[in-house]
This record gives sequence, C-alpha cells and structure tokens, in this order.
Amino acid sequence: MQIASTVIAILSCVISVISAIIAARAVRAQRHISAHQAAFSFVVKMSEMLQKEPRLLQMHGVTEAELKAVEASAEEVAYLVISFAAGEAHHHMLEGNPVVLGKYRENLLENPKVQRVWTQVIRHRMFSPSKFSEEVDRYIKANTAAEGAAATNADRPVGLPRQGG
Repeated sequence: MQIASTVIAILSCVISVISAIIAARAVRAQRHISAHQAAFSFVVKMSEMLQKEPRLLQMHGVTEAELKAVEASAEEVAYLVISFAAGEAHHHMLEGNPVVLGKYRENLLENPKVQRVWTQVIRHRMFSPSKFSEEVDRYIKANTAAEGAAATNADRPVGLPRQGG
C-alpha cells in the first residue's frame, strides 16, 4: 500500500512538472506571437503611409538619382517595400520552417527592375538580415548568374563603385 502511495505521489509530481513546462512553453509561444502581431501592425501602418506618400523613401536615404539609376519610380519602390515587408512578415510568423518563395514572389523576382530595386535600393536600407532576405538574395543570384555583370554587381547598392567597370 505504501509503495502504491509513493508511486502515485511521484507520478503526480512528474505530471505537475510536465504541466508546468508545457504551460511555460505556451506562454512563451503566445508572447512570441503577440510580439510578431504587434510588429506586423506597425509594418502595415508604415506600408499605408508609404503608399500614400512615396517621398517618405527619402527618410531611408533613397534619392532621385538612385531611383533613376534603377529605372524605378518612388511609387514602384514603395510598392516593392510593402510587398517584401509582407513576405518577410509572413515567413517570420512561420519561424522554424524553411523559407520557400511562392510563385508570386518568384514571378516578381524574375523582373530585372525588381532585382535592381531590391539589391541596390531597399535590401540594405529597409530589411535586416533574415532567412527571408537571404532567400530573396539567393534567388536573385541564382537567376541572374547568366547575366554576368548583373550578378557580379547585384549586392552593390547604388552609389558604390561597380566591379568590372
């Protein structure tokens, strides 16, 4: 009888510890999700402002000369910032999963103008290193390798000396 009581007490203790661990993980996961939701709401607000006032790109150091160099308007750059921010937020919410660019993003990245804007204007100014930005970089590099100089200069922001003349 005493053995049964001891076993029950030990099992109760083990179950309590496991329950506490599960609860702590759930609270941590909920905080993580809440933080991402809050950050995403700020991205949405910034995107709305950028859509209404593309000149806000100047706050990030984007100049008219750079826009001309990549042959893009402020509106086009603003659209791409919003599109990539949404993609990054989506993949960030799925943290732990490998980043897989969907057909929409791949089609977008096939456009040479989009590649120039990403690599020369917005990549290093508006996006921190992440699995998403690294996957976009990898996709662009893999799909511009045949273009020679474009691939060599893909990661050079406008205004920096280009390689190979």
